[in-house]
Amino acid sequence: MSDKSDAERIKASVSAMLPEARRPWTVAVSHSSNTGAWVAQLDHEASHGLAFDMGEIGADADATIAWVRETLGAHTGELRRIAAAPLMVNVDDVMEIRTLAHIFNWTHLEVRSVVALIRRWTLTEDEAEWLTSHIGRDAPSPTPSWDF
Repeated sequence: MSDKSDAERIKASVSAMLPEARRPWTVAVSHSSNTGAWVAQLDHEASHGLAFDMGEIGADADATIAWVRETLGAHTGELRRIAAAPLMVNVDDVMEIRTLAHIFNWTHLEVRSVVALIRRWTLTEDEAEWLTSHIGRDAPSPTPSWDF
């Protein structure tokens, strides 16, 4: 098969592995400029993008599809989180909150607090709901301070 038909087959297979989302993923398949191996690039507005580099020069389309299937299986939680995202009006603001939550390892409570503070100025109801439902880590509630 040709590189073009292999790339289309890989793209179709990767696309079929992704959970259905309100706004679909963009999937691009190419050869790495460094190694020549297949690379699958996944983009979605609720994600900073995912790239899967086969890393193995000369790997055929079947091996690449199997490897991506295995790798995507390790990321099902993230893929579901992204698929659950609403159609976004304020993409930059939502993604900034998501980035900060990741960098600073915010809990769900911290995400809810930040979203509650800024939602009236910048977030839609759906965006706020997605952030508070899907972003942050589980942690015990803090002990109230004596001065509150």
